[in-house]
This record gives sequence, structure tokens and C-alpha cells, in this order.
Amino acid sequence: PARLLRRVKFLVLSFRSDVYQPFEAKLIAQGYRQGDWNHPTGAGEYFIYPYDWRLGIESNGRRLVDALQELQSRQPDGPHRFLMVGHSLGGQIIRYALMYGDTPLGLDGPLPAVTWKGSALMREAFLVATPNAGSFIAIDYMHRGSYWHWGWGAFAPHETFPFPAPFHPLPLESVPCIAQDGKPPH
Repeated sequence: PARLLRRVKFLVLSFRSDVYQPFEAKLIAQGYRQGDWNHPTGAGEYFIYPYDWRLGIESNGRRLVDALQELQSRQPDGPHRFLMVGHSLGGQIIRYALMYGDTPLGLDGPLPAVTWKGSALMREAFLVATPNAGSFIAIDYMHRGSYWHWGWGAFAPHETFPFPAPFHPLPLESVPCIAQDGKPPH
């Protein structure tokens, strides 16, 4: 979880993972440059936030807020409100940070009040293929595991199940596919 995955190596096999390369190429073509979180140089930089996808949305959202506050304090031309782009789980992390800031969920009781505390750090947020209403894909990962190609790599079900992250995107409400009488719902 230290950086964006760009190449996967397994024994003698190696393949590129260029999922985000076209997006980065567009940013660079428009004059942006990749920034260094520890040494930002000002406007025109983009930053890739390397979150730990095994952890939950809350802990990653709170870590994102901390990272953005640090980055904001290091800006040589004054604090910026950032334009955020989040893909899949990254979008949920951005949404948590935007809605709750660094507020913890707590162990019991309802969700904390939505304060939009993260809006002091974010100018805009674009969520791409983010399961905003939840997703059952995580159940499949817990059941079958998560693999790259031909059953190689990643995680077996018993390795995926203990992570908090697969449980967080589960839908809060679900519509049954079959009613109690065994027929499709009306």
C-alpha cells in the first residue's frame, strides 16, 4: 500500500498494470506534473494518495484528511483546496473525508453528524465507479478470493475475509430478488 501498483511480478512472470496510466498521461499532456507529498512546489501538481485498501473506509478517510492537511501546510504559495478524483473504494474514502473530516465513527451508536468538515480541504470531488449505494462484489471477494490472472496472485478467501474493507461497501439496504412467496417482487 505504499504506492500505486504499476507492475506485478510473480516468480518469473511480470505484467504491467496500467489502469491509471492513461489518466496520468492526460494530466501531463495538459501541463500538470506529479508532485512530491513531502516537497510540493505549488500549483500545477497532482498527487497520488497511496491508501491501504485492506483497512476500512473510516480509517483511510481520516488518514486522507491528515495527509491533505499536511500537504496544505507545505504548499509554498499558500494553502490550497484540492480537486479530488477517487476511483471505486477511493471514492468512498474521499466521500468519508469530505462528509466527516477526521471524526471517528465510534464503536456504537449512529453515524456522526455530517459536518462537511473536509470541504475546507477539497474544492471539488469526482467519484469514478464508486459504489455509493454499496456493492455485493465484496462478498464475491470474500467467497472466492481476489486474483489477477488465471487464478494467480492476490488473496485467497481466508486472507480476504479478515480485512475490514470488504465489509464496508456492502449495501445498507437491499431489495430481495425473490419475495417471501418465492416469486419475484412486484
